[in-house]
Amino acid sequence: MTGTVDTGSPVATLLEPVTVAGMPLRSRIVMAPMTRNRAPGGVPTPEAADYYRRRAEQGIGLVVTEGVLVDHPSAGHEDTVPRLTPGPAEAGWRRVVEAVHAVGGRIAAQLWHLGSLREPVDGRPAWTPSGVAEPGRPAGRAMTLADADELLAAYTTAARAAGRVGFDAVEIHAAHGYLLDEFLWPYTNRRTDRYGGSPARRAAFRPRSCARCARSSRRTAR
Repeated sequence: MTGTVDTGSPVATLLEPVTVAGMPLRSRIVMAPMTRNRAPGGVPTPEAADYYRRRAEQGIGLVVTEGVLVDHPSAGHEDTVPRLTPGPAEAGWRRVVEAVHAVGGRIAAQLWHLGSLREPVDGRPAWTPSGVAEPGRPAGRAMTLADADELLAAYTTAARAAGRVGFDAVEIHAAHGYLLDEFLWPYTNRRTDRYGGSPARRAAFRPRSCARCARSSRRTAR
């Protein structure tokens, strides 16, 4: 961070290096993800690379990107939210990662699926655990087990792409009423299969292997 901090101040601890899950960070400060809606066609621009570089060069230990939609039609509806798909989007994120690494920073991709908060702008209903949406939202499509497997595969595919691009980690958005969060609550999850019922069963729908896939892909890419 710019400026000086009294070494006796509690804030000074935030500026100390730390290792998290085997990843060394130059400080304990993490930049939280913030949706920006500045990726035309889902592709991060050169301006995005500059945006993340400017944050990283201030000494932030880990930058977490804005939400990146997994590659599935049900994931989101806005075409200015970034994706992580082969081609231009992947190349755009590679520019971002390289810019952050160039100033000594670390960066994680936040993987995202909107669940019932996806607008049905293209005639496709939102995919939800049980067809029950958040209050005030239109009812969505109740996911089948095959749908669940399809989305878990989409998360894994996105994590592998993050590894190819060079991201240091992936972070899974599982809060704020989005899809993974909707699986956790009895109001929105009324399933009777392995993903419904008890809290443990409701929490069973999660992309368990994303981090491992990302690490494996990075090793392969190198």
